[in-house]
Amino acid sequence: MALVKRWIFLISILSILIPVEAQSDRGYAGADKCGKCHPEIYNQWKASGHARILREPSDPELKDLPLPGGYQRKDISYVIGGYKWKALYLDKDGYLIDRQYNLRSGRWAPYFPGERFSYDCGGCHTTGFDPQGRRKDLKGIEGNWQLEGVECEACHGPGAFHAASALKSEILIDRGCSRCHGTKPYDLIPVAGVFIAPYTEENQFQKSKMRDLGCTGCHDPHKSARASIKQPCEACHAEVTNKYKESYLYEAGVSCTDCHMPPAVALAEGEADSFRGDFKSHLFRIDHTKKTPYGVCIHRVFLCGPVAFFCDVLEELALAGKEQEKDDRHPQACRMDHVCGICVHFHHVHLLSFSAGQPCKGT
Repeated sequence: MALVKRWIFLISILSILIPVEAQSDRGYAGADKCGKCHPEIYNQWKASGHARILREPSDPELKDLPLPGGYQRKDISYVIGGYKWKALYLDKDGYLIDRQYNLRSGRWAPYFPGERFSYDCGGCHTTGFDPQGRRKDLKGIEGNWQLEGVECEACHGPGAFHAASALKSEILIDRGCSRCHGTKPYDLIPVAGVFIAPYTEENQFQKSKMRDLGCTGCHDPHKSARASIKQPCEACHAEVTNKYKESYLYEAGVSCTDCHMPPAVALAEGEADSFRGDFKSHLFRIDHTKKTPYGVCIHRVFLCGPVAFFCDVLEELALAGKEQEKDDRHPQACRMDHVCGICVHFHHVHLLSFSAGQPCKGT
């Protein structure tokens, strides 16, 4: 027993002396090993998109997933996603196939038709990624990795030593969500057509008053997105929630996130005419007191009587767009019609805006 204790002590000392960047050589245990001691967290992760972001086509969950026309399962090396929004496919050489399957609508959509792109997304889709080499020697894949998907050790570091010793000093806690949920430079908000560009939650977050809270202030990263919310909005915003409960919108069933986090991002597909995406924005703010560089929004939403409110997302995105027009890093600017379109969406699609008990006719 004394010898075991000395060995554990020696391992813990070495773990302190080894720089974090050098720990990639320390060995990966794999999520299944982690699950032996952390079964609840493991099961939560197993049900999340992180566990499913990159899989081989032989995965039993993918047996009913449609394949691109002209391809058989043996022609596919990997499936990207296939869990909630969309599925992309790598051919037998590791190149991206130019078709995307959108799960919610059950429709196929072109994905850079006629082009043949290498897969270089392993840094965010895998665990233990190494930009050198090619996975399984497939010429279409750039880089190699230890494990498919975003497993425990993608954020906690190589865990073989920890699995052997159970010492907390042998494991990391990396809250660097922005690496994969943001696009540099983080001080600008990129757009894609009339939508906010996907995978820019950090960019949006940095423009909000919530930026000091951090992603884990609201989300449990072990869980799937919908199940990951730690607490409802009213837990931190009780006073404004109580006031909102007296409004017509509350009676009509409009939630906090309907206005503060509208679906302004098209992760798989969106309706450009109505500016309706399929993924919520992370700007949060609504403010009736401010004007934007382009003036007051003409699409006014009347809440709780005669007070006119308009979405402060307009200011944030218009301001970001003005910056982008001057910055060749992002030549495409956020446009006025995009942001006002969010208001239009809630007027025309939900029809839930009221003024003094009467339907709003502002748009």
